[in-house]
Amino acid sequence: MRNIFRLIILTSVMLFCFQAITIGQISEEQKAIDEIKERGIEEVEVKRRLLLKGIDLDQVNPNNPEEVIAAEKAFNEVLAEIDAERKASIEPLDTLPLTPQVEDVANGAETVEVKVDVVDDEQQDNAQKSKIFGQHIFKSKDASFFEKSSEINVPKSYTLGTGDIISVSIWGRSQLNESHEIKSDGSIALSNSTRIFLKGLSLEVAKEKLAKIYREYYVFRKGEFDVTISKARTINVNIVGEVENYGSFNLSGLNNIFNALITAGGPTNIGSVRNIQLIRPGEQVRIIDIYEYLLNPEFSTDLYLMENDIINVPVSGKLVEISGAVKRPFYYELRDGEHLKKLIDFAGGLKSNAIKRNVQIKRFLNDEELIEDINLQSLLNSSKSYTLYDGDIIKVESIPNAYHNFITITGAVDIPGRYSISSNTKISDILKKVKLDRNALSSLAYVKRKEDNLEKFRYFFVNLDNVKANINDIDNLILFPEDELIIYKKSRYTDAESFSVEGEVREPNSFSMDSNGSITVDQAIYLAGGLKDEATEFAYIKRYNEVGKLEYIRVDLNDKNNLPKMENKDILQIYSKTDFLDDSFVTIGGAVRNPGQFKYDESLRLKDLLTLSGGLKLESAPYRIDVYRLDFDDKKKSKTLAASVQIDKNFELFGEEEFTLNPYDQVFVRTAPEFEFQKVVTIQGEVQFAGSYALIQDNEKIVNILRRAGGLTDEAFSQGVTLYRNMDDAGYVIINLEKALKNNESSFNVILKDGDIINIPKSNDLVTIEGATRINELYNSDIVKQGKINVAFEKNKSATSYIRDYAGGIAENGDKGKITVTYATGEVKSSRRFLFWRSYPEIKPGSTIRIGAKEEKPVKEHSERESTDWGKLISDSIAQTTAILSLIILVQRID
Repeated sequence: MRNIFRLIILTSVMLFCFQAITIGQISEEQKAIDEIKERGIEEVEVKRRLLLKGIDLDQVNPNNPEEVIAAEKAFNEVLAEIDAERKASIEPLDTLPLTPQVEDVANGAETVEVKVDVVDDEQQDNAQKSKIFGQHIFKSKDASFFEKSSEINVPKSYTLGTGDIISVSIWGRSQLNESHEIKSDGSIALSNSTRIFLKGLSLEVAKEKLAKIYREYYVFRKGEFDVTISKARTINVNIVGEVENYGSFNLSGLNNIFNALITAGGPTNIGSVRNIQLIRPGEQVRIIDIYEYLLNPEFSTDLYLMENDIINVPVSGKLVEISGAVKRPFYYELRDGEHLKKLIDFAGGLKSNAIKRNVQIKRFLNDEELIEDINLQSLLNSSKSYTLYDGDIIKVESIPNAYHNFITITGAVDIPGRYSISSNTKISDILKKVKLDRNALSSLAYVKRKEDNLEKFRYFFVNLDNVKANINDIDNLILFPEDELIIYKKSRYTDAESFSVEGEVREPNSFSMDSNGSITVDQAIYLAGGLKDEATEFAYIKRYNEVGKLEYIRVDLNDKNNLPKMENKDILQIYSKTDFLDDSFVTIGGAVRNPGQFKYDESLRLKDLLTLSGGLKLESAPYRIDVYRLDFDDKKKSKTLAASVQIDKNFELFGEEEFTLNPYDQVFVRTAPEFEFQKVVTIQGEVQFAGSYALIQDNEKIVNILRRAGGLTDEAFSQGVTLYRNMDDAGYVIINLEKALKNNESSFNVILKDGDIINIPKSNDLVTIEGATRINELYNSDIVKQGKINVAFEKNKSATSYIRDYAGGIAENGDKGKITVTYATGEVKSSRRFLFWRSYPEIKPGSTIRIGAKEEKPVKEHSERESTDWGKLISDSIAQTTAILSLIILVQRID
């Protein structure tokens, strides 16, 4: 007891000390967090920088003074770095990768490795569209990113550095081709150990320097010496600020600042395009303006990068939007000193339809939204400037109305369309500009004029003949803007006369009538390409008389002297000879390869019909071909005649028989009665030789085929044999193989059919119990699978004994009367009841015992409480007692 008390005291002291340490730790941690928040620094940024210094705050042991002091020192260093960067207006390098970078340069091929932070979905969506003019060159990949020196012609201004490999080539009288890598000291070494310093020189200057040195050893003329970059060095560049993917990038030294920004996805929607900073240790920060690159053709893009360069994209400066009648409406970033005139230059200038007298500017000033109207024309003509503010929206309106000083001429003129007019233009003036068609209805034209409300029209009918003859001024109207002079053709007021030829001609069509109506039927047929071979010797003209009634005129095409003339709207119908013939056919079926109908012809013989049907099948009986013929008299009373014929292997009739096919004959080639293909059954499972077996006897039975398969194996479960019949989709056939084996005449010794599948399973000495039992109360879920259990078979054990001994008995919702036993053969037997006794099916190996649930009886609703039907109960009891007494008397008599 004393030892236990000491242990309790010791434990209490330890807990008190742990709480004190924890409280102190929490207090120090809270102070650090408060200091970070006061400085406006993100906690995640501090943790990342600490990780770069090898400090993981989650792994620092607060009970280890050395680890705590080291963490505190690193923490103070991080805060000092961030403060220094802020003072220098440099974006924090908080996105440097946490994993070491790997450079893989092998076999002369450069690989570019880019380490970037993951961009979230919202940033990715924003990167798809450019908001500020200038960002599009990075989103649309207008610039390129070079991975290998072979992908770009290196300009003369390229600055050489450590890691560059140059190739020196000499041709002509001297031949040389060698490569040199610029070492860390900035030099290359020639074969004679001469060192030449090239680092920091442009490619052009380096070439001149090398040419002088190589002339001391080789002979070549100008143009026979060249220096190229065969492999550019790999540099590390940090891209920070408002870019889509910021971080540290390993890339080829051939890339300039624009190419590098492409690898980072370009500026974000709020990233500057006018104030991009190129920060190089030991040099003054250089400002890059994308607009100079886009709008100034003389701007140099040779802004090559050096090792450890920093590209910082700050937040955009003054943003204004210009829209309307400018050539490039967009958002533009303006620098100090750039005003409205400069903005219009950035936007590509004004469109020709721009309204210059009034340009509207919407801005936010002193917490108010204001609108100002500017006379841009006056501003452009003066030396004044108009200052813009961040967020200004400039709208240049377009001239809203199109020109109106025109009239439109449509109809029967050589050049219809619009023609300009003045204040006193007349129709005669317009007619001098166009030429009327020969078919123009010049005696009646009209002018269509809009009313002042532009919703109604007025029509002025004029005679152009009078206008051209200068007969009067009534027709020679003064035209108004947007009038329409409409001149129709004379044919518009006359009905076109035509006829058509249809049916058995080569080119059925409609044709215009001859002016004097002299086209005859044979000429009409000629116009339609002539008659087809199937055309009849007669035709019909369908003609409408004066009252519109349709008439039919029969024409004998052979009577050339009496062929009628065609009239307006006539239809000449040429018929086909086949139109007047019934389609006759013969039919063949039975043991031929392609049974069916065939068109009848007098030349068709039985041999031809057999050939057209694909010939005889293997099982055919050529000695028995039945032909059924339709016979009818003049009164069309029909009857069927039958005949049988024999043929040889060449489909010729035996002997000198003559047989001619008639229309509608039906021919049937019979199948040889004793012919049939092999019938195969499949035996699966526990026989000596499983597989497929052909039935070699008529009405062969299952026992016989099992004997041919070598009989059952020792592991065969004869009580579970199944037979599946494919024929006629019969499915499973319930059999009892044990009875069939004992007695060949048993009904279970079934006759097998083609496609039968016999399955003999392995011995099954288990019995399955499922349904409404108490097994879930006796066994865990690992033993009870899907509400059932399997137990060993016990001979002479009843179904109720299995349920009682292994399943805990019948559940409350179980019904004894619904106990069924399913045997391995698929046969299902149910319990039976006689008077007070109930018998259950025999249990065999592989059986499944299932206990069904009681049926829920519907609850009857009564206004009063039900009383027991004692009369029915007494009556049932008397009946049962009488039955028992009768049974006893019967037994006594038998004794």
